[in-house]
Amino acid sequence: MSLARSHQLTAYDASYLALAIREGCALVSLDRRLTGSAAAEGVPAFS
Repeated sequence: MSLARSHQLTAYDASYLALAIREGCALVSLDRRLTGSAAAEGVPAFS
């Protein structure tokens, strides 16, 4: 939930981001807020 709060994401989107961080993989999404949050966390993101 800390990712959701700090990046103003839904819990659903934050779970995808948390999984990408944990697994060390890239994130693909058309959601600009989610890809921006991923970039801020150092996760490669593609849209």
